[in-house]
Amino acid sequence: MEKKFAYVELMFFKNATKQFKKIVKDVVSKEQFYYSDQISRISGDVTDKIHFTLFYGLDESVMNNKELKKLLKKIEVKKLDLSKLVLFEGYQGMYKVLCVEVNDEDKTLYNLSEKMLDFEHDEELGKREFKAHITLAYVQPDYVLPKQYALDKKPVRVKKILLKI
Repeated sequence: MEKKFAYVELMFFKNATKQFKKIVKDVVSKEQFYYSDQISRISGDVTDKIHFTLFYGLDESVMNNKELKKLLKKIEVKKLDLSKLVLFEGYQGMYKVLCVEVNDEDKTLYNLSEKMLDFEHDEELGKREFKAHITLAYVQPDYVLPKQYALDKKPVRVKKILLKI
């Protein structure tokens, strides 16, 4: 059985979904979406489950860790500032991941992500480079970003922070 990891994510207010759905509708046609027949979360437009993953790869044991819960309660991220559309390469080039880059010039998000390394986590996942982003959709490997798209950079308000498996 595949090992499950805990993760920390920022959830947004409902109006953010509308904002992100519009972006995807503006820049991706139905034929350009990618759907994995192996991994259910890799399924075209994922804006219905829009969130910001602060850290993925915590051991399941942290779900009951009082220190982590105390730290999460102290986190004061009220909004995320959007920067630009970006594409990440998907697994073995089978697809690309369309994202909105989140502005983290002051390194607040990066530093919070780094603090998660103090807790029990998967070593390999913990080594991944932190890139502040919000995933919008999984697209075909030949997808290219539109050159002239003006991203609505209205900040996204954070509703809550969650620790999940």
